[in-house]
Amino acid sequence: MKQLNRIIRDYFGFSATELRGFWILSVLAVVLLAIPPITKEVFLQSSTFSHTNPAKLDSIIALLEQPALDQIPITETPVASVDYVRFNPNNAPREVLVQNSIPSWLADRIIKYRNKGGRFRKKADLLKIYGFPEDLYAQLEHYVVVPEKVVNNSERKVAATVAAYPESKEYRKFDKKELVAFDINQADSIRLKQIPGIGTVLSSRIIRFRDKLGGLHSKQQLKEVYQISDEAAQNLQKYTYISPDYEVAQLSLNTDNASGLAQHPYVSYKLARAIVDHRKNYGDFLRIEDCREVYLMEDSVFQKIAPYLGL
Repeated sequence: MKQLNRIIRDYFGFSATELRGFWILSVLAVVLLAIPPITKEVFLQSSTFSHTNPAKLDSIIALLEQPALDQIPITETPVASVDYVRFNPNNAPREVLVQNSIPSWLADRIIKYRNKGGRFRKKADLLKIYGFPEDLYAQLEHYVVVPEKVVNNSERKVAATVAAYPESKEYRKFDKKELVAFDINQADSIRLKQIPGIGTVLSSRIIRFRDKLGGLHSKQQLKEVYQISDEAAQNLQKYTYISPDYEVAQLSLNTDNASGLAQHPYVSYKLARAIVDHRKNYGDFLRIEDCREVYLMEDSVFQKIAPYLGL
């Protein structure tokens, strides 16, 4: 045994503690490998018919002697006939729907659809109801009655309003109020929506663009509003003006940081960083035109942003 331990230690490089662990694990492995066959043998011996309860054998024989399923006579359950009635799915009560073999849950779904304003304009619209079976529709198709035209509540109100006024009634005519030009830098959304072609969404975009710029110095800038049509831009230029004494908000080239400069729509973050780096390397700007020397400052960009630059 000592000789075997020495061989294993030399071969694997085990310490004394590791060698003891090796032997323990080896013994456990042998035991685990031996458990399945032993358990199987014991189970087979305990489950043989020699040890089976005679009462259980008698019950098995009795089951085998029972007649096969195909030899047992089947008694057909009579199917109850359905008294179908003609109905309009737009106004039929729940009881009528259920009477026509429509499940109660499906009848509730039809009524819920009607309560939300849904209308059946033809028979096949019943199939639009979620879960309505096609075979059930085939059975009910001849009993469904849908008028050629379904008049909804709004159409009834319009018809009643028109009928309430005789054709000879004279209506008061109002002259269309002429739109007076207004200051685009002071206008709110209510004034902007008075201009043809400008609604709630576009008026909000115009105000947001104007405020981010710090004010408009030229009406040509209105063409830069996101998704504005040529017609709306022309109407804006026609019915608005810019006050001669209005001063736009200006950025400070010598004090604003990169984040503050990049808030302006005309200044990208890369250009803002270039302006700050130029200021750190060469000192403060003495003139607005000095920022032309900034890396990434193109002439077209300078022309757009110049009115918004300050020292």
